[in-house]
Amino acid sequence: MRSKSLLFLVLLSLAIVGCKKNESTTSTKALYPITLQLDWVAEPEHGAFYTADALGYYAQEGLKVTIVQGGPNAYVLTKVATNQAQLGQEDSGDILTAIQSGAPILCVGSIFQHDPSALMVHDTSPITTWADFNGKTIMSNPSWAFLPFLRKKYGLEFKVLPMDFNLGRFAAIKILFNKLTSHPSLTT
Repeated sequence: MRSKSLLFLVLLSLAIVGCKKNESTTSTKALYPITLQLDWVAEPEHGAFYTADALGYYAQEGLKVTIVQGGPNAYVLTKVATNQAQLGQEDSGDILTAIQSGAPILCVGSIFQHDPSALMVHDTSPITTWADFNGKTIMSNPSWAFLPFLRKKYGLEFKVLPMDFNLGRFAAIKILFNKLTSHPSLTT
């Protein structure tokens, strides 16, 4: 009985060792370093990049990926064009404009099938059509490719304040507007 138990333990040990993942192929092989520059700070849309890293998918493919968060003034296109980052996530219109201007970059994929970019106005705003933006001041990224499109397609002229990504400022404008329009001396 003792020899059967010993034989069973030896066979069990061999089976466990045989099923163990061979890590020597990935640990001895040098991983190729790549930097991925994101367009914005970590958010749900970036989840797949972080998940692939956490699950070791990059390493399995021989890559050591460094994910760099973006934000205002991330300069994704500049970093990719100057090889400070090998991959970058950026607005598709900006990518196409940069390529057309001769930037040494290549678009290899699209996160969104349709660009979800939008211009916001307050619900009390008199702006209801594109033509209503004519002569107005808007807040946007000045390099946003959509702005020249709007100017050309609709014959618009508008001033652009650089976007500071502060929705508090957007809310404050509505509060100020509501106070001014409800002041007794202004309503006759």
